[in-house]
Amino acid sequence: MKPPDERVIAPGRERALEERLAAANLLMLSAEARHRTLIENLPDVIWTADANGRAVYVSPRIEQVFGFSPQDVYEQGEALWLGRIHPDHVDLVWEAYRGLFAEPRRLFDVVYLYQHKDGRWVWIHDRALTTWEQDGVAYTDGTLADITAMKSLSEELRQSQKMEAVGRLAAGIAHDFNNLLTAILGYSELVLDDIEGGTPTRRHVEEIQKAAERAAALTRELLAFSRKQIMRLSVLDLPALVAEMSGMLQRVLGDDIELRVIDPGWGARVRADKSRLEQVILNLVVNAKDAMPDGGRMSLSFQHIDALGERPPELEPGAHLLMSVSDTGAGMDETTRVRIFEPFFTTKEVGKGTGLGLAAAYGVIKQFGGHITVWSAPGHGTRFDVYLPLAEEQAQTGAAGSG
Repeated sequence: MKPPDERVIAPGRERALEERLAAANLLMLSAEARHRTLIENLPDVIWTADANGRAVYVSPRIEQVFGFSPQDVYEQGEALWLGRIHPDHVDLVWEAYRGLFAEPRRLFDVVYLYQHKDGRWVWIHDRALTTWEQDGVAYTDGTLADITAMKSLSEELRQSQKMEAVGRLAAGIAHDFNNLLTAILGYSELVLDDIEGGTPTRRHVEEIQKAAERAAALTRELLAFSRKQIMRLSVLDLPALVAEMSGMLQRVLGDDIELRVIDPGWGARVRADKSRLEQVILNLVVNAKDAMPDGGRMSLSFQHIDALGERPPELEPGAHLLMSVSDTGAGMDETTRVRIFEPFFTTKEVGKGTGLGLAAAYGVIKQFGGHITVWSAPGHGTRFDVYLPLAEEQAQTGAAGSG
């Protein structure tokens, strides 16, 4: 009986096959390396987690985006994720995540606030689409992106559009109302000329006159908010201006609040209307006082922002002066903070605020070509950052000692 035929591979063909297998293995290793390099260098964080939210893989990018290392994530588990989501968003996020595992092909696509390792809140876009199993355990792959800057730009656009619309309405009302007030003030002055002092009638007319004057001040705020008021621009040394105002500002704050004006040690000149800029500073100080009914501390400091330095995305190109006005008051939650510059929005009791002070400040700063932002958190105070373009001659030479 003849044995079965055996295929014999010639030595040359055997070497060629081995070379092809080696090349295929090398290609697979190369593809894996390229894949890992791609994942580790993407601007978004790549993650894999189980149905309980426990991450089994997270790309190193997480350290640049949120401050935590992958090791922090593996050691602290789902507590690091769920425990730092804003309380207002936890239920929304967790319900969407559980739904991803409950229904095939269900999309997990949520935007929420997450607390960075350094304590600040950032907006993130968290996405995952499909689930898969390994050894009987369900997993999903997803991406995390920091969209704080994009959110800020979107909010700025929405705020600008809203304020532009309300501003046009406010300007029309202010002009018409101002004409009525001119008549009221004029006739009340004529009546007072015909009434002797000390009589009840004269006191009544004087109260009418005072009310009309307060209303006239309100129309000026409306015009400032709508950016329709004529500005008298001049070059001002802002730190020196604040130093001159410090005595008056301390009287406004009262004895229970300590005022610190931090001298930058160098002059910083901006082009602005002095009276309107003083009103902006006063509005910010009064706002800080209202946030500290039991006393506290507020400070005004200055920083030179050069043309290439870190800045809000809404800021125009060029060198700027940053004036920060901070307090140790009660602070604001995120819902209040995003509305703080809206016209007629106020957290004060009825009759104790028009809701135009900060809206007017926003309009004035914009008219100077600058920008204003606010940072705040409940129990951690508030900081307003006012950015103003440096006057041309100073922008060219730089601010001495600014670093």
